[in-house]
Amino acid sequence: MSSTFVVITAMLFSLFIVVIMIFFYLRYQNRLSSEQLKIQEQEIDYQKKLIQVTVQSQEAERKRIGQELHDNVGTALSRLRLVLEGFHTDEQQDERKKLLQQSGKQIIDTVVNDVRNISHQLSPTILSLLGFEEALLEIADQLNAAGKLQFNIENETANLLVQLPEQTSIALYRTIQELISNTIKHANATRITVTFKQQSTDLLMTYADNGTGIAKAEKSRPGMGLKNIASRIISVNGTFTMADEQTKGFVMHITLPL
Repeated sequence: MSSTFVVITAMLFSLFIVVIMIFFYLRYQNRLSSEQLKIQEQEIDYQKKLIQVTVQSQEAERKRIGQELHDNVGTALSRLRLVLEGFHTDEQQDERKKLLQQSGKQIIDTVVNDVRNISHQLSPTILSLLGFEEALLEIADQLNAAGKLQFNIENETANLLVQLPEQTSIALYRTIQELISNTIKHANATRITVTFKQQSTDLLMTYADNGTGIAKAEKSRPGMGLKNIASRIISVNGTFTMADEQTKGFVMHITLPL
């Protein structure tokens, strides 16, 4: 009887030791998982901040280059045009010289216009002066005036677009620029529609064209354009998805916290 009691006691004690070991093991695993989760969250937060700093630095550099082009190159070309105009033409002047002078002025006018357009693209004045909505309307006017691509804006957010923070405005503006560029280059589309809606504390934007869509291979291995879009959206804590319906052209849904 006493030996049976000893055996039972030993078994119970062994079971107790096993339970204790399992408990501490599970507790260690849980703590380890918590630490790993914290590390992952810190890494994600670091990556977001790194992207934000990178995007802001790029935008500052674009603005600087745009101002340099406008102020220095544009001004120098304008002075050069004045110099050419200083060479007065008369009846005795060689016809070839007249043609060269006129051709030079035309080339300078073209370059000045190109510099102005590049400067505007790098640092759009209307975006900083009048805000995102007016800048988007200007894009719509330019595309619609060309007559080859219809650009529609459907704003269901009342006055929300004029109240967007500067970084959000820049991120959306650059994203739409990139998407339009992709549509023009690759989609063979005739219509673009950009829709804005508000859902609780989020701004929902949908960009859609009626072009050829995007192949699954391109989605799995995105090019530089989509990577730039992803960086800009992530920099303002947003998310995006691309629709899979190949017959409906290209569709991107963007969600931004307000």
